[in-house]
Amino acid sequence: MTVQVQNLWCQGQPDVYEEEMTECVGEENFKTLSAIFREIDSKILVVANNSKNPYLDFSMKFCNEEIENGFFKIEKKSKLDSLIKKALKGKFWRIDEEVDISEPVIIDGQEVEIIPPGGKLPKPNPESIEKIRLNHESKFISCSRIFALNKTISTYYNLYERLGIASSTVKICGLYEIFEKEDFNLYSVKYFITIDVVLQKMLHQNKYIEFLKE
Repeated sequence: MTVQVQNLWCQGQPDVYEEEMTECVGEENFKTLSAIFREIDSKILVVANNSKNPYLDFSMKFCNEEIENGFFKIEKKSKLDSLIKKALKGKFWRIDEEVDISEPVIIDGQEVEIIPPGGKLPKPNPESIEKIRLNHESKFISCSRIFALNKTISTYYNLYERLGIASSTVKICGLYEIFEKEDFNLYSVKYFITIDVVLQKMLHQNKYIEFLKE
């Protein structure tokens, strides 16, 4: 009942995620992150093809492997490329040299695992592991814990030190079915999909890891 009441309360509140995040993260830093969000958002809207719920439809296509690899390709010296390189200097991302998500997550005494459709993945090729992830100590994570109206997203970011190491596919496919349809209109959910999922895959596929090693 408490969760249901909280969700109803959240749905009735104005979505001030971007406004609050700007003040919490810092105007200049969040300005760069929000600019990246707008660039990826425009790509998602094209893929969703005038859908009434574009982020839901995009998530379904992502998990059904219906997103072409070209979607994640970033042209050198493009606006998005410049924004990403600027953001990488802000310590919002880090490199995980050792990735291990085999240990279970314990929530309220219960073991919880985020498992993609089809069951557990086979041991991945080391070159396929997405080692770049948001820094759990960054203001983006700490502020999202406070201002994400969606309970699932808030809980996820509170466990980000453990859950953040998952691949982009595991993240979105493990969580999108938990959301209500209306949740996909919340900016906290949209930022999760663009910055934490899509951008993570882009950073890996376009080898931005080299910029973090500098």
